Amino acid sequence: MERYSHVIEFVELGSEVVVYRLYSDGRQELLTRSPFPNLESAGDPVGRFAKLLGESLILDSPIARSILKL
Repeated sequence: MERYSHVIEFVELGSEVVVYRLYSDGRQELLTRSPFPNLESAGDPVGRFAKLLGESLILDSPIARSILKL
């Protein structure tokens, strides 16, 4: 299994978060990109955004899945 880390970039101009896989050879691969939440949305938009981002990272990480027995 090829190992990689994650790089998270907060893009102010595009108002989005971009997550890449970073491989040991320096290659980057786009995992996901998501706009910042609309703070005027009902409920807890920041909490929903953080949960989705966290879930994406955990589910994409073989090491995290192994530790959490997922």
